Amino acid sequence: MSYFPEYLFFDPLPVVIRRKNVAGGLGKRDLMLGQYMTEMLVFMHRVIGRYHTPRFVSLYFVYLLAAIVRTAKWSKSDSHLPGNEQSWPGALIRAPRVFPDSWLRAVGKTIRSVRPPVQTL
Repeated sequence: MSYFPEYLFFDPLPVVIRRKNVAGGLGKRDLMLGQYMTEMLVFMHRVIGRYHTPRFVSLYFVYLLAAIVRTAKWSKSDSHLPGNEQSWPGALIRAPRVFPDSWLRAVGKTIRSVRPPVQTL
């Protein structure tokens, strides 16, 4: 039996090119900080609140804090709007300022989206 030496080959070209300058998809990169936080809170209320109601209600303030932190991280990493070049601590300080308005909008959207159950005979 002969043993062939193994070689590690590194290809510097990326397999997938992430094109951040192309519109489409969810459009998250074009949202302002408050809009992104509103959409995050709407998702939490509609999805997590519906399918995991006891956990969502009991840990509600933890989910709100997580929304603030995730929004600040998003602002630094994925948003490409002017004025989002601040540091991570700056984004974390700015996110809670838009929180009350975002929370009220998210609750309003969630309440408006609730439909009564359909009666079947």
